[in-house]
Amino acid sequence: INFCVDSMKLSDGAVTQEYFDYSVGVSAHELGHVLGITSEHLKFFRDPTTGEPLTPRPFVRSTVTCVDGTEQNDIILPSEKTLKAGITSTGKSYFEVVTPTITAVARNHFDCQSMTGVRLENQPTLGADCFGTHFEERLYFTEAMSAFYTKDSIFSAPTLAFL
Repeated sequence: INFCVDSMKLSDGAVTQEYFDYSVGVSAHELGHVLGITSEHLKFFRDPTTGEPLTPRPFVRSTVTCVDGTEQNDIILPSEKTLKAGITSTGKSYFEVVTPTITAVARNHFDCQSMTGVRLENQPTLGADCFGTHFEERLYFTEAMSAFYTKDSIFSAPTLAFL
């Protein structure tokens, strides 16, 4: 990635370190999306052992109740081997990525063997996103693939398992 430092905000004729760090962090986050960390790519996940698709082919389009409660038509719902819907104890809907690898890594990361997957943000940040494309901010605050950038953002083991 080439950063055009000349076009960045200047402070006393120079790019501030804070702004440069922010730009690098946001760029790394967006690169995560380019590499496949989006809910749109979940239907393409494959079994790492057999190479078989987790979502059967041909894809079936249907009407889906999205995480925000709206219904969208013509959506390809990934297999339940990849994505599952849930409801929190307070009645909020969510989706989580539940592949065996992602679930095992998340359980080890949090030392919580009852985790069922990696929960996605239940407040979609993209207009047409139905399932959530970012990691749940409440659970993954310093995660580079959560919806909000912090200067302490990291690419955690669950993120790498997603790839």
